[in-house]
Amino acid sequence: MRPQLAAPLALTLALSACASLNSGVPLTLRVEGPAQASVRVENSGTVRTVSVRGSETLTVDPGTYTLTPQPVDSWDTPGARQLGVTGGGEVTFTYQPAGQATRAVLTVLVTGPASADVRVQGSGFDQTLTGVTALGRSVTLDPGTYTVTGVDALPWRAPAAQTVTLNARQTLDLSLNYGQTQP
Repeated sequence: MRPQLAAPLALTLALSACASLNSGVPLTLRVEGPAQASVRVENSGTVRTVSVRGSETLTVDPGTYTLTPQPVDSWDTPGARQLGVTGGGEVTFTYQPAGQATRAVLTVLVTGPASADVRVQGSGFDQTLTGVTALGRSVTLDPGTYTVTGVDALPWRAPAAQTVTLNARQTLDLSLNYGQTQP
């Protein structure tokens, strides 16, 4: 029998750019929780499964990738994600103990300013996420409806508030696209 942890677990995928086309783009996979997890990495018909213990860095070509976390005994497996890798980004996969998964993960990303504050409200939750960037910031939430409101980061204007509904075990990315104010 394997021990089970009560806290949600995350598999974080961090991406960063590299200047040389010969060296590609480093893709760092981090596992928080299970001692080991695998992620299937697919791009233009090329498929590889990477086993991750702690963290693992790959070198990949820029492009669109389908990232599929693989099952781990005694854990619910999060859904697959697609990501365009051109110069950076972050994806978090959250594993939860089997049969106990009720939480969802919302990742908020900001485009425009280097960073901005974002308020998330709903279903008994009200928090301002500070310094959200294009790499994103994730928050684990109960299922329900949430309003996500960006805060102006002058000279950038926040977009209109967005409402999202999260289901149990759902992982959702939400981009807030800021626009510059006119002088």
